[in-house]
Amino acid sequence: MVFTDATRLGETFDLATYIANFMPPANGYGTEIGDPAAPCSGQCAQDVAAYIKAGLTIPTPQVCASDTGALCDGFEGASLDALKWSTTGSVSISREQKYAGNQSVKIVGAGGGTTLNGINIDLTNLTSLRKNQYGRVMMRVTSANALGGDFTLIEATGPANYTIPSSVSPMPAAKVDVAYSARIQGTDDKFMANYTTFPKADWTTDCTNHGQVSAALPKDTWACFEWHVDTTANEVTYWLNGQLLDISVKNKAGANCADHRQNDLWTGPAKLDKLHLGIDQYQNTAKPRTLYLDDVVVDTQRVGCPAAP
Repeated sequence: MVFTDATRLGETFDLATYIANFMPPANGYGTEIGDPAAPCSGQCAQDVAAYIKAGLTIPTPQVCASDTGALCDGFEGASLDALKWSTTGSVSISREQKYAGNQSVKIVGAGGGTTLNGINIDLTNLTSLRKNQYGRVMMRVTSANALGGDFTLIEATGPANYTIPSSVSPMPAAKVDVAYSARIQGTDDKFMANYTTFPKADWTTDCTNHGQVSAALPKDTWACFEWHVDTTANEVTYWLNGQLLDISVKNKAGANCADHRQNDLWTGPAKLDKLHLGIDQYQNTAKPRTLYLDDVVVDTQRVGCPAAP
């Protein structure tokens, strides 16, 4: 089948070439650098032609509802969206791996001591996400240097909840931030929950929950990781590939705390200031680890895992 156009009389085109020459801008789909004004050419034109021939609709980029304060990103731009993210350490846009689209975020932990690497969301202006937050990320960890030391994967941070009675949990002398995080234990690459406070003062805690049958970290494949932080209920829930992880916690107490000055209570934040995703390492024996992230969604209700691309 060939196609013609009135602006170029006497010429004929196959479908992909016709799309590349005459189709309006692609609105970000399939473009090399994610430029909304870029024409649909190259792989974009081939993809659109294939969809048309198959009788399917042309996919459009995912859009998040701004009125709910939701945030989503498939990382298809030339760089990270500075209006959504800040970065710490070794972070880059990469075409080495992708769950959907053409790109993902590559994060590298160098090992050998404390190294903080990842992407951050400032939640202070996203009021709908500060007390009750659900999230989902597609992640891929390489098998290189497996069992290479603990690292933090996701951390939600905010000011301590000072409504806990001092007779149960001593009030701190100064402002304290607390964090709920999902971490990977370096000895077996299994998920664990962590609760910690900083700066290390009156509320020095550092508590962990390994669960009874904690799941192992998938490697060299894409996995769906979800979380839910409810600051009012003092509850954190985690899922892996849609399955509830038993490292989830609610009003936790007495679980493997390094310091006991808070009577081993997991007193979560009153509200969330920051969400961090990446590889944060703390041990001198930690080895380099590489993580890819794609299709991040944060919302006020459970997002769920995406359909296979």
